[in-house]
Amino acid sequence: MTHQHRSENATQTVTPPMKSQLDSITNWEQRLDAARFSGRHLADACGVCDRQLRRWVQSRKGLPLQQWMRQLRLEKARLLLEAGFSVKEAAAATYYQHRSQFSREFEKRYGVPPSQWTAPLGKCPPQLPESATVTTKSVPVTAAIWCSLKSNAINGSAPQNNRANL
Repeated sequence: MTHQHRSENATQTVTPPMKSQLDSITNWEQRLDAARFSGRHLADACGVCDRQLRRWVQSRKGLPLQQWMRQLRLEKARLLLEAGFSVKEAAAATYYQHRSQFSREFEKRYGVPPSQWTAPLGKCPPQLPESATVTTKSVPVTAAIWCSLKSNAINGSAPQNNRANL
């Protein structure tokens, strides 16, 4: 179905985007994480070719694939920093090979280096779901447990058998 729009000088035909199997995907953040923020791996996981994924992202998100993935990657890193993760941990959890690249991209997006981006002491930001799982030192930890551990460390209270929660 096409729609025609009339302007003073010409008629322009606008065709809505075709339906795609990608339209039914809602867990993009989890898929990107599983694909280690690689467009090729993401396309494979979604069952489409690279070109189809690039075109879909451009038409639906309004950004080139790499820019859209970088935006989501840096958003995840920002949330991790706000939850109390170190710059090194946030960079590793978002699959940056080099902290210097992570720092450059983070500062370009947010205007400050990641080392200066912090959450209020002892607070777990509401943007990070308590059920979110991150990996630190090869141990998966839920955000709720991590925030509890960080809060205990900041407040000087001894953790109560936190190892059992891991």
